[in-house]
Amino acid sequence: MHIKIYPFTKEGTENFCRFLLPSYKVSPEQLEVIYNYTKGTPLFLKEIASLIAEGKNLNLFSRKLQDIVKEHFVLLPKLEGELLKVISVFNVDASYKLLKSILNNADEQELAEAINSLMNKGFIIEKIEDGDRHYAFSHSEIKSIIYNFIEREHKRSLHERLAYLTREDMGDWSNIKWKEGLNSIYHLHQANLLIEELKARLNLLKLHLSFNHELFPMLSDETLKSARVPFSEMESMATYGKDVRDLLYEIHCTIGESHELEVLERTYYWLDGSYLIWYGKYREGLKKIYDTLYWAKNRGETKLELDCLLGLCYFGIQTENGQMLKKYALDMLKAAQSNFLDSYIGVSLRFLGLGYLLTGDLKRAERLFKASIKTFERLNTTRPRNSLSIIAALNYLGDVRHWEGRFEEALSLYEYCISLCNKQGLYHGLSLFHANAGHVAFDLKDHSLMLYHLNKSIQLNEQHNGGRGAAISHTLLALYWATKGEPGRAIDNLRKANHICATLNKKYWIGMLLYTKGIMRNIMDNRDEFKHLWIDELPESAVEYAKEAVCILEGLHIEHERQKACKLLTSLLSHEDISRYLTV
Repeated sequence: MHIKIYPFTKEGTENFCRFLLPSYKVSPEQLEVIYNYTKGTPLFLKEIASLIAEGKNLNLFSRKLQDIVKEHFVLLPKLEGELLKVISVFNVDASYKLLKSILNNADEQELAEAINSLMNKGFIIEKIEDGDRHYAFSHSEIKSIIYNFIEREHKRSLHERLAYLTREDMGDWSNIKWKEGLNSIYHLHQANLLIEELKARLNLLKLHLSFNHELFPMLSDETLKSARVPFSEMESMATYGKDVRDLLYEIHCTIGESHELEVLERTYYWLDGSYLIWYGKYREGLKKIYDTLYWAKNRGETKLELDCLLGLCYFGIQTENGQMLKKYALDMLKAAQSNFLDSYIGVSLRFLGLGYLLTGDLKRAERLFKASIKTFERLNTTRPRNSLSIIAALNYLGDVRHWEGRFEEALSLYEYCISLCNKQGLYHGLSLFHANAGHVAFDLKDHSLMLYHLNKSIQLNEQHNGGRGAAISHTLLALYWATKGEPGRAIDNLRKANHICATLNKKYWIGMLLYTKGIMRNIMDNRDEFKHLWIDELPESAVEYAKEAVCILEGLHIEHERQKACKLLTSLLSHEDISRYLTV
């Protein structure tokens, strides 16, 4: 007679141990070890209890477990044995959908019975996620033991089938979830499909670049909401990049040269160059992107050409080089139009508008931003929604109003961008939108609104390990707290703003920072109690900081910012009281 006994809870495990070992008192520490080893499975509890009764080391349980699993595995019906093998190949919980696909010869009723039988025997457990069934081993060591039972070629075949089924299930790379991409790479690697693994790794690297380092990535709303990137720091990316380089070397050694491999290698050069630019290593990054762009144009690799132009446009934005941005945005627009790539058309219109904004042609910039919005509104009716590309152009329309000095209208646009992001569940760009809204509130002298938006910007920046707007937020908070007589808060924000500006070298940010430094240095010169806190961060004179601010801001096209810096410099040179020029 067979009696089904399901795995015990921790409390049940303790009671069962007392039953098995009536003369032995199990300590709480031992109980924790026993439960972690057995997960409450009665069969395993019986074996571990015998080890305790014989006074043997509990570490021997792993060896004993192999014998137990092997003994029971060979007695399983064929379908149950094959099911365990397939589940062991998964690196995550096995979905019923994929199990059914990979065991395509199995009758659905027989498959359901086999799953229930394995659950009853304590081999596997069922989990329900979003209404879908998933299966996992009840004990991690069982999974490892079963996996090692599989013959090498059968194991490779299972990984290959799972790799393609997972890839087919994912759809387009621009709309996948991060975890799905990692799962696909795992199976491709185990199946020794080197070229396919390289493609997947490059696609995932591109997804990471878009998600983590592009301000407004060309990704669907669903991807942006679901993706959770596990690495963002430069050191982590260096490690991941090394994995790709090692794989490239292995392919060169085992397969040899081919056009396909050269395209993939050039794709990696472009990605590596884009990361270098993001981290402020402009010379190295630009060389890699220019080399790849030249190669892609000559070989007719339009998609790679567009990606290189995208990287150069982001460089133009990061360095606020309007002429450069216009040139490469126009090249991008022509290439996209020639190949009917509508998403790139919409993005290039936005980039072109930003180029005209940076060079002072605000009316033309506004027309181009509106054209970009119309392009994506049309695309969103037939493709997975990309709301962020519309919100991005609305944000830049807010910049147009801000630069024109129409502060109320600018604030309305920035706050509209914030509301759209919150409504769609998107956080990309939120840090920047709050910083921009805080900046306008600063200009409107609405201090409570300013503090709300600036602090929200910094909070989002820290919460999501990146973003934009933190430099302006910290700069304005440094100025605010300096004028409010809070030296500690002021210098803390100044240091943070200084670090960001030194890394990315954006002229607008630096101009604002120098203006703030000029005011803070003047305050320090007139407040002896501030000197010991600020002297290391403000070594130059107030006049020098003001001169540098004017020099930078005169090269931009933001008249109200330039005027503030000029008034500050004039008052310092004439030894006037500068307090009447402060905006806080």
